[in-house]
Parts: sequence; C-alpha cells; structure tokens
Amino acid sequence: MSTRKASLDTLQKAVAMELSAAHQYQLHAHVLKDWGIDLIERIGEKTYIAKHMSVGEHHED
Repeated sequence: MSTRKASLDTLQKAVAMELSAAHQYQLHAHVLKDWGIDLIERIGEKTYIAKHMSVGEHHED
C-alpha cells in the first residue's frame, strides 16, 4: 500500500469517527430535551454546534 493511500485511509477513518461523535452529541441533546433535562441538553447542543462551527458545517434547522 502506498504512503498516500495509507494516509487517505487513516484520514477517512478519523473523519468518520469525528462525524459519528458529532451525531451522537446531537442525538443525545434531542433525547435529553425530550426527557426534560434542559441543562444537559444545552451542554450537548453547544458541544455539537461548536464542533460543526469549527469545520463550517452547522446549519440552523
């Protein structure tokens, strides 16, 4: 395997893990909001927004 291919594979795995983590933050924020646990929901939502703002992906729903 070439160095470039190995680098791209590693980068792809890292990006996939980051996107999964961001989606988990969002999912948990919505679940906690549904349960009425506002403080933890706000923390989760802020974390999700901060992650997406850092890469320019956040869109208001």
